[in-house]
Amino acid sequence: MEKIKTTYDRFMDDPERKRDYEKGYKEFLLTEMICEAMEEQNLSVRKLASMAHVSKTTVMQLRTGDAESVTLRKLKKILTALHMELEMTFSQSNKPSVI
Repeated sequence: MEKIKTTYDRFMDDPERKRDYEKGYKEFLLTEMICEAMEEQNLSVRKLASMAHVSKTTVMQLRTGDAESVTLRKLKKILTALHMELEMTFSQSNKPSVI
């Protein structure tokens, strides 16, 4: 008897959809980790922006998941201010992947 695929399984069978899903999920996790670190350290957007030497807009873009214009340099400054590090891996397609 053949196992019936779920909607999720069929969705993930499409390599392009799977890639888009995984990219979105990683961005969501980054946003959640930043928000959690800010909460744990009792940091406001204004305070974190000041500590990281970036604009409040940059911090808000990361918090809301609208970070397409945030540079890697600014992200690193924010993570450093939060006592966090950024690690990158390269996939077989040689495209950088942020984890």
